[in-house]
Amino acid sequence: MNKNNSDLQVRNILLKSLRGGSNITAACQAAEISRTTFYGWRIANKEFDASVEKAKLSRVQIVEDALYKNALEGSTHAQVFYLKNRGNWADKDTEINIGVGVTVMPSVELKDGSRARFNVGD
Repeated sequence: MNKNNSDLQVRNILLKSLRGGSNITAACQAAEISRTTFYGWRIANKEFDASVEKAKLSRVQIVEDALYKNALEGSTHAQVFYLKNRGNWADKDTEINIGVGVTVMPSVELKDGSRARFNVGD
């Protein structure tokens, strides 16, 4: 096996490990290379660098999908987090009435200044 094929196999191991959730150190350990080699490859090979960034972004998408699923299933924390970070919501004088069988209905303000209410569960 020539060195180029070997490097390609190692890079594939790295990318698979990163897509699977490993950090850089763990991915390098799985591929049996140093972090110095990894970063050297990223600098020298823009295509590899782009593949690393894509692998890291795929992990973000997995977490974002799980967050969205939890929000749809009624997780108040997931709903608020999602709305604040993806829906341009901002807290302002949130009103919460808590009682037996009472639904929590926070009042929020959009960044454009308009107000809205949304149901986040019991």
